[in-house]
Amino acid sequence: MPAEVGATESDSVLRIDVLVGQINVDLTTCQGCGCCAEGCPEGALVMVLDVEGVFSHPDVFDTEACIGCGACKARCPSGSISLLFSFENEEEDDSSGEQSPEDASHWA
Repeated sequence: MPAEVGATESDSVLRIDVLVGQINVDLTTCQGCGCCAEGCPEGALVMVLDVEGVFSHPDVFDTEACIGCGACKARCPSGSISLLFSFENEEEDDSSGEQSPEDASHWA
């Protein structure tokens, strides 16, 4: 799927809907270094070039490729990535099926 699908930008946060949940990128702190894209074992992330041809922030290349492993968040030196994932197995969290990154230390 193209990167534009499922991505919205508001309040300086890029919210990317993926098959397993949502990846949020704080555009005010993202350094555009590409560590997140390099660390993605599934190749789901790509870096977006700005008008000058410089990497500006990550985006999702394939919304179905993201497996929710948290490698992008773990590799981000500026802490600009947060994750919110839903799982079919609600035994881990029987409230809404959603967990915040703070509640899911096994992702980072």
